[in-house]
Amino acid sequence: MGLELRHARRPTLRELDSHAILVLLFGVTLIGITSWAFVELAIDRWRGRHRPPPAARAARCPACGGTEFDRLTGGLWDGVDAQGSRAGGMFDYGTCRQCRTRVGRWDDGPPYVVPDEEWEREVALSKAR
Repeated sequence: MGLELRHARRPTLRELDSHAILVLLFGVTLIGITSWAFVELAIDRWRGRHRPPPAARAARCPACGGTEFDRLTGGLWDGVDAQGSRAGGMFDYGTCRQCRTRVGRWDDGPPYVVPDEEWEREVALSKAR
């Protein structure tokens, strides 16, 4: 029950060359796939930055359902919400081209018929400036 030691035979030159070629091919393939993945990621991020914004939903007049408006005033607003955090958004005021109803819209909310007091405060004052 003795321990037998076997000596590994030395590879021949032909075996050594095929092994080196396989390692080289594996390395080149791995580097190529990794490079390709980084290039694809860079292209995808570049396209994401240069992609046009999504088309806005067509707003409908609350009175007649028309989708074309004459925008009279609009802009950005900012302030503090009820929790004390900074808040902001956009607003638009205009008239429906079909029925001439006064329409307002805040942020991405639905259009609404603007009361006379609000119309005077927001639209008439902006025209006076």
